[in-house]
Amino acid sequence: MNKTKKPTGREIAFIEILKKAGQIVWQNKFLFWFGFLMTLGSPGSFNVGNNEGWNKKSDAIRSFAEIHWQLVLAIGLALFIFGILLFLLSLVGKAGLVQSISLIIQNRKTNFREGWKAGKKSLWNLFKLSLLFFFAIFIIVLVLSIPVIFLAVRGSWISAILVGL
Repeated sequence: MNKTKKPTGREIAFIEILKKAGQIVWQNKFLFWFGFLMTLGSPGSFNVGNNEGWNKKSDAIRSFAEIHWQLVLAIGLALFIFGILLFLLSLVGKAGLVQSISLIIQNRKTNFREGWKAGKKSLWNLFKLSLLFFFAIFIIVLVLSIPVIFLAVRGSWISAILVGL
């Protein structure tokens, strides 16, 4: 038989942690909903690939956007607002999940409604924290890109590429 070794000293018992997490989630299935809400705020990713017919399509899209710019602007604004709402829902889900798991670990009963209330209570603090991280990263990227932009404007493309790496 294969026995699980108990960690000695500084080792981390990953298997035990995962087993305990699995038990918590299995016994409290409402936590899946908070996990689902958390995924709503992720931007996702996609790969278009190398489509040879893209140039023809891009011309058609560009001409449509020039003719119907009000519609394109309205759809873009609606998608932006929808994205913000999904991001806020994901923050509520994160806070609700953390609060619910904290209560479960303390052997206190909880449910989706209590987690949702805790998530709404923490929403604006998490939103401000997210904005703080966004602006910190934005400023760092901006400061690091200044030398690259300066070199590119002066016409030193090779130096700009090397500094950018």
